[in-house]
Amino acid sequence: MSQTVATATRHAHLLADQLLEFGLIGALSTATYVLLYALLSPGTPALAANATALLVTGIGSTLANRHFTFRLRGRGRLGQEAQEIALTLLLGFAASSVALALLESAVPSASQSAKMMALVAGNILAALVRFWVFRSTLMAKSV
Repeated sequence: MSQTVATATRHAHLLADQLLEFGLIGALSTATYVLLYALLSPGTPALAANATALLVTGIGSTLANRHFTFRLRGRGRLGQEAQEIALTLLLGFAASSVALALLESAVPSASQSAKMMALVAGNILAALVRFWVFRSTLMAKSV
């Protein structure tokens, strides 16, 4: 029984550490995303600015999480993980684009900061799903 408790405690600590690291990387990525979107959006359609900012920050945060959060090293599995990475990037784009579309349909004259908040909200939702996907697939491959 005590071994089961010790294993459960270890898993809980690992999950807490992963959530913290994922959150820190996510905060840095979100700040970078907001900056890129703000730089691109004045001369670029909102969806194109969103896609560009997400692609740049999504790849960077995925690689950072792979290395720091989930402790995966080397490129051996990276090719196999490309589909999962692409899927989560598309999910982020879909979630943030839907959030932006809903805002623009409800408030056609929405401010740039309101658009940014909608995009970030969509990205946070996608990040929660991304954590679950990465934890499920990357952790299973690292064992």
